[in-house]
Amino acid sequence: MLLLERDRLGSGTTKGGLGGIRHQFVDELDIRLSQLATAFWHNFEDRTGSRHDFRERGYLALVVDSWTSRELGEQCSPGEDLPNTARFDDAIGALRWLQAQPEVDRERIGIIGWSNGGAFALSAVNGPTAERAKRRGVEIPPPGYRAAVGVYPGAC
Repeated sequence: MLLLERDRLGSGTTKGGLGGIRHQFVDELDIRLSQLATAFWHNFEDRTGSRHDFRERGYLALVVDSWTSRELGEQCSPGEDLPNTARFDDAIGALRWLQAQPEVDRERIGIIGWSNGGAFALSAVNGPTAERAKRRGVEIPPPGYRAAVGVYPGAC
């Protein structure tokens, strides 16, 4: 795994991010338990007499599928191919969409990809790639992606 950050390594993390309460459930019992856990931490000091710096923050995961939206099959077998620029452009389109969401902090948007997606995740923070995209008329809206993770970045 390769981790790239726009500033110094670790600049996007915080020592305060030591845990979390998951809220993405479909089962009614799990949903209720996560709500009770959130209420517990909101009232921690009242219940225990000890101060706890609980801050409710969240994250949003957006999955970009460059193939299904174009009615293409998977890309690791011979057949119709997707132009390299299309996946990069999709990543920039996703960035624009995320930045337009009122609940999203545009200063804290990262990108992660696996295999072929890992290569494009890394390209989304690569200066020379951004310059080539700009010559094609694709501009990365500032501040861009703040971090990128490529897991097994390759062709397939």
